[in-house]
Amino acid sequence: MIKLIIFDAGELLFPLPRKLWAEKLDKLEKKYGIPKGSCNRVWYEVKPLIMSGEMDYLEAQELIFKKAGFGDHARKVTREWIKADKEFRNKLRLFKGVKETLLWLKQKYKIAVLSDTHKTESEKREGLKHMGIDIFDKVFCSHDLGVSKPKPEAYQKVLDHFYVKSNEAVFVAHDAKELEGAKQVGLITISVKIDCSTDFYARKFSDIISFLRNREKE
Repeated sequence: MIKLIIFDAGELLFPLPRKLWAEKLDKLEKKYGIPKGSCNRVWYEVKPLIMSGEMDYLEAQELIFKKAGFGDHARKVTREWIKADKEFRNKLRLFKGVKETLLWLKQKYKIAVLSDTHKTESEKREGLKHMGIDIFDKVFCSHDLGVSKPKPEAYQKVLDHFYVKSNEAVFVAHDAKELEGAKQVGLITISVKIDCSTDFYARKFSDIISFLRNREKE
């Protein structure tokens, strides 16, 4: 019997502003004469520390800009970047069918978010509230957990919180590695927008309801 539905967040419930991020970084690098792509290269070095909560986001961003070559301008650029990022995120809107589906699921199951993010739970909830879906029973953030997907501990911490077994929970995501990690723990898996080796492929978000209804009949 399914008791819990766990969702990834960015690019599943809502689109991330990747194009806006890329354009902003490109402008900053051009403005200060930094080789194109320098910030992204450093970001991937520092990302694990940010996501696991080992480094404060503000501190990490300043380090990224310093290592990318901004030197004494790093702090100023960091402030500019944080401001722009906040503006980008305030424009986020849900993908079609997400809110209606979540509201339906909320009536029958516990629902949770498991997100790899530099944000804390309260910060993440603020963003969800802005989009009208602060309805989750719990929001788990890698920053708070100290571990990211697809490591087994990330999924297990969610299961332990709700006192459910892995075969009583569903993990919904768009990322093949995260879905595979969930399978390794024993979770039922639903892929959205990516057809990979999962228990169900949802071509659209609302298809999740059909899958769960069919499972109930078995």
